[in-house]
Amino acid sequence: MKMVWKILGLCGLLLVAGCTTTSKHSRSLETNSPTPLNIAEKINHALFNKVAIPSASELFSLPDEERTKFIAFQARARRLGVREDKIIFNYLEAKLDEFTYDGQTLTAQESLQENHGNCISLAILTESYAQLANVQTSFTEVSSIPIYQVQNGTVLVANHFKTKLLAPEETPKEKGWISFSKAGTVVDYFPEFDSVFIGNATRTDLITKFYANRSVDALLGEEYDLSYSYLLEALALSPNDAELLNLSALLHKRRGDLVTANTLFEFGFEQNVKSYNLLSNYITLLDPFEDAARIALVESEFEQASTTPIDWLLLAQDYVRKDQLNAAERLLSKVIDAVPYLPEPYIEQAKIHYLRGNLTRARELLATASKKTSQKHKLAIIQAKQTALLRLNVKE
Repeated sequence: MKMVWKILGLCGLLLVAGCTTTSKHSRSLETNSPTPLNIAEKINHALFNKVAIPSASELFSLPDEERTKFIAFQARARRLGVREDKIIFNYLEAKLDEFTYDGQTLTAQESLQENHGNCISLAILTESYAQLANVQTSFTEVSSIPIYQVQNGTVLVANHFKTKLLAPEETPKEKGWISFSKAGTVVDYFPEFDSVFIGNATRTDLITKFYANRSVDALLGEEYDLSYSYLLEALALSPNDAELLNLSALLHKRRGDLVTANTLFEFGFEQNVKSYNLLSNYITLLDPFEDAARIALVESEFEQASTTPIDWLLLAQDYVRKDQLNAAERLLSKVIDAVPYLPEPYIEQAKIHYLRGNLTRARELLATASKKTSQKHKLAIIQAKQTALLRLNVKE
């Protein structure tokens, strides 16, 4: 899902919003600075013009006709004794039977009109009904469905964001049981997949992710004023977010202001903001000769800043490119342990065995990778690699 997206421009990375496009973390990230980052103060505001975008309340607005339909459904379900959180779940399940998952981040009204959206869209829609029914919610960010794709020379990586509708407090507990979490119902696109927990989230995080995702979409579409406008709203809610700092720097880079972009990256590094994406992007603006010592210092922080399977995968790919194969293998093993259904780590392992001359093992790993995906473009790439290996008449 567009959940939280990482962006790689040329060789640099950005992770922005949740189901990623926003951030792997929309909460304030760990820094050693005793004071807030106040990222917005570092932006070159004269470079952009602010344009109109939806307000936070508009994200959750439902049409009057839809509100009436849900209230009638709720009344019937209550008479049957259905719990409040289950009422919303049942309504969504029936209404969204034909709802299609895609990468777009939409408001509640847009999701209903277009009948599709990503996990942020679904979370916003769920929250809209929860507000109407006065049901409390909680949110979780996970890397359960790590999806990434290349778009316009940029790598987008998505984490996943899901909603829990909390049961009413008066729900009786079974005798003899001690509960460490509130009862409720989870609304999720992919509940059957294992999850790698990233962190708990709030309604503010959800709104931040919406704005950050929209900012990334506008950035990719070269609508820089629109990207800036969404970014400002995200920063107003999460002024210390590492991925928003990363996005701010990339927006300036795309707009041609390399000085401010470098200032933002440098600021994040000096404040010890923990983000592999930010560090990776920072290096793209450094001169490999004049800034060699600085590059080495930044790269020494990579592994400590890598906190999710996608971080490990991207760093492992860098290690492979640098011929640091043992380090790459170590990280790829971590990726496979965490998300064994992802094809990419097996492809990277195949590259390693190919480079070492172990062609049989490389072919086996590509065969395994092909079983891990149903996406046609990924299968085509894997099959092309398999064919290339079959054509190599090399004695092992």
